[in-house]
Amino acid sequence: MCLLIHKPANVTFTDEELRDFYTRNQDGYGVMYAEDGKLHSQKALGSVDDWVAFFRSHEHRELCVHLRMRTHGDIDLTNCHPYPVYGFEGEAVAMPMLLMHNGVLATGNAKDPSKSDTWHYIRDWLRPLLNAAPELVHTPQFSKVIGAHIGNNRFALMTHDGRVQIVNKYQGVEYKGAWFSNTYAWSASKFMPRPAQSSLWGGDWRSQSTWSGSGSGAGKDLWGKPFKATPPAKGKAKPAPKLAPLPPAPQPKRVTRANKHLEQDYLEVQYLLEDLGITDVSRSNIELTVDTAGPTRVYALLEGVYSQASSLSGIKRVFTTSSGLAWLKEQTLKSLTEPSPSKESKDEQLQ
Repeated sequence: MCLLIHKPANVTFTDEELRDFYTRNQDGYGVMYAEDGKLHSQKALGSVDDWVAFFRSHEHRELCVHLRMRTHGDIDLTNCHPYPVYGFEGEAVAMPMLLMHNGVLATGNAKDPSKSDTWHYIRDWLRPLLNAAPELVHTPQFSKVIGAHIGNNRFALMTHDGRVQIVNKYQGVEYKGAWFSNTYAWSASKFMPRPAQSSLWGGDWRSQSTWSGSGSGAGKDLWGKPFKATPPAKGKAKPAPKLAPLPPAPQPKRVTRANKHLEQDYLEVQYLLEDLGITDVSRSNIELTVDTAGPTRVYALLEGVYSQASSLSGIKRVFTTSSGLAWLKEQTLKSLTEPSPSKESKDEQLQ
């Protein structure tokens, strides 16, 4: 859970937007950029005013920005992004490289809990993979292989020549010409314009009508040709014929824990619950809910609450009363804290 942004040099944000980005990501921030063939990194811990001033000092550049919300490791500069991949620890390398990450990696940080899951992934996976040929980082094959390995996570890697490789870019969104790694760690619904509802033939369906008659039965069809409506026949209308009910659709088998990304799904749900102040949910109940309802449905429920939790006005836009968020938290907690069924009945639910 963090926010990662890649912005061109001509893109900036208002103070309101910058303060919103900070609201849910207060555990450190940093930037990475390239100038004159050199790769630069700056990181800081500070207040929202410090963050706004920090960004303003760099906004004229093309850069990647990261705001951290801690999930693994300590809150300190070491665990702020970007992380060095090559060339920042006394190494003489031809291609210095930095990395920023958004998400929760299933590979974890068990070897050193004081360090983040990102730090561990660089040491355990990226450096061994890129040691022989660092230039692979800018190939589509690298992006595809690493994207499949990390699942619901996003990486931004930058080299000394200013090139940026965003892994799993499709999981993010575009706003103001910049790329954002998610919509749940900032008020995307507040700032991003909603697409207009259009008809099948283009244009706003609310302002168009294919009927241009005056109520006398005359009008024009969809292609502009005049026609006259046929009045309904007099007498009693015939009842519609009864149709046989459709057979029930075959139910797909539930996803089981054999899916290699489920461990990551469990972690994502656990951290979203903690963000909502729900900390007494057992791991077994989290697993059962995700296995039964599906991770997408659980994300939609929890991230829907999370994305509206920045202010009371944001909550009121979704719920009719200010107690709506508390109610949804209660319903979520209730569904997750009901007694777990036996292993046999749980296995039956997963079939």
